[in-house]
Amino acid sequence: MTVERDRGGTVLKPPRRDESGRVLALLQACDVAEYGVPDTQAEDLEWMWSLPRFDLELDARVIEAPPGILAGYAAVDVRADGTSFDADVSLHPEHGADVGPALLAFLERRTAERVPSGKFGELAIPAAAVNRAKRELLEAHAYRPKRTFFRMEIDLAPDGLTTPSVPDGIEVRRFRHGLDDGVLYEAMEEAFSRHYRHVRLSAEEWAIRRFSHPNFDPDLWFVAWDGERVAAAILNYPAADAGWVTELGVRPPWRGRGLGMALLLTSFAAFAERGQRRVALGVDAENVDGATRLYERAGMHVTKRFEIYLKSIPAAA
Repeated sequence: MTVERDRGGTVLKPPRRDESGRVLALLQACDVAEYGVPDTQAEDLEWMWSLPRFDLELDARVIEAPPGILAGYAAVDVRADGTSFDADVSLHPEHGADVGPALLAFLERRTAERVPSGKFGELAIPAAAVNRAKRELLEAHAYRPKRTFFRMEIDLAPDGLTTPSVPDGIEVRRFRHGLDDGVLYEAMEEAFSRHYRHVRLSAEEWAIRRFSHPNFDPDLWFVAWDGERVAAAILNYPAADAGWVTELGVRPPWRGRGLGMALLLTSFAAFAERGQRRVALGVDAENVDGATRLYERAGMHVTKRFEIYLKSIPAAA
């Protein structure tokens, strides 16, 4: 195991896989400090640690507080283009006040190691709007807020659900895993091609990132077909506290016909049938396709706000 000390003597080390429970406890403590309830799920951490280009030994670090409590955790993942990096740093609300700089230094060093020679990497770290300490830490280290994302939610009332209205000529069917994979991949990549920081994935990686999540359930994915062509789709995942809409995409030729609303309402009904009483999703506040307005019309409202902070990192010398 790689153990590091920063210039001040702080010890950083990779988390072991059998320490996932301790890391989860830290992440949930951060959730509670921000919004009063735990948000991170064990399945999310398991999925993150299994991503194709993520190496737990190289791409994550923890710092322990003296009593054995984790004071901080940081992890970074590189996207398919090799220059876009997604990272986060989590500081225990009681024990992590002083470990932020060491974890940021690790993230930047690891990013620099992976940036192609002669290029710059874009390192992105989210911060909840209510987490003033984290935002100040990032800004003190030359990170700048570049984009706002919302968490939007709806409380489902099974007796008051609206029946979806599907446009003429469109049929909404459940996703057929193993049969629809390729056409769905192409449709969703096209639908999201203009979205903020979108990087096109290979079909293989696209499938791994979606099908490998422990909560993947094809019965909660719905595809809108126009004959033999995929017009739109929604990818949902169940969770303990809420149903999750992870992706809702409508291909350009079919936009403006109500497909997004039809798929949302279909998903609400499917979650309600399973006893779920709340549905949530994340959305770019400046989404070019007006997604926030669609979600508001469907009855969703903003419950959380996050800022995406960016910093340009040169390749290691």
